[in-house]
Amino acid sequence: MDAHGPLPTVFRNQIHRARNDGNFVPFYYTVPDGHNPAGFSFSVERRQEILDIACEEGILIVEDAPYVYISFADPSARPKPFVSMDPKQSVHLFTGSKIGLPGPRIGFAYSEATIQIADQEEIGLTDLLLTESSADILFQNPQALRAFQSLLHEDNGDLSKSLWPVANKKLEIYAENRRIVLDGLQEHLGKYHDYFSWTIPEAGFFTVFTFKKGGIRTDDAFIEWLVSEHGVVVVPMYDFYPPDARIRNPGAGYDQLRLSFCFTESEGEQRRQDLREALAAFSAAVKAAVGLL
Repeated sequence: MDAHGPLPTVFRNQIHRARNDGNFVPFYYTVPDGHNPAGFSFSVERRQEILDIACEEGILIVEDAPYVYISFADPSARPKPFVSMDPKQSVHLFTGSKIGLPGPRIGFAYSEATIQIADQEEIGLTDLLLTESSADILFQNPQALRAFQSLLHEDNGDLSKSLWPVANKKLEIYAENRRIVLDGLQEHLGKYHDYFSWTIPEAGFFTVFTFKKGGIRTDDAFIEWLVSEHGVVVVPMYDFYPPDARIRNPGAGYDQLRLSFCFTESEGEQRRQDLREALAAFSAAVKAAVGLL
């Protein structure tokens, strides 16, 4: 669902249409913080709108929150996650991979919601998830869990009261990388607004770059050209669009690229220099692609 467009009527119509078609909508899935790939986040007002509708319609909100701690907003302006607004109406999914260990895939779920089962009996959703996962889902790697657990403790061994001290160490670097990327795009391409645009991510570590002119098609051949001729690695956007978007627009995503500013193998000043050189190379490549060089 678009982060900034009209919500209530569209949201309700989708629910009612699905029910009329005989398909019950048990939950609303969303990535409200730093949606990958554009980095948009829901405002406080939009979250409340969604929560109000979910309560009225009797559906759960499943918030996927991998980037909730990678927020570039001022701490006082960061919206609460749905689970903090109403834990009985939401399911909070979280991974430690973005702020702890990027290799091991460590996932968590939290909810105070209850589910009605046979004979009107209600059971806690987390109890139900635990029962089902024991049969259907592979458990986490024990070493990965222990490694992440170590990040949840202070140097003296006490359990941390918040994940923000852990996240802020990474957030400082992500924020600097973001500034370098956005400043570099503005420096090299800012005067070509008729040709290019890019998103200003509110969270996460991606920006979406769009070709507005030049007839560029960002297919696999274009990606290979960027790598082979300019040494630039980016991710095409066309696979981020769902099938129904392709029905409305067969070319959806074929004028866009996803640029990442997450961790690199280099550190300190070398990291900064590597990013600046990458932005310069990328900018030269896209200008050449549209005939500006």
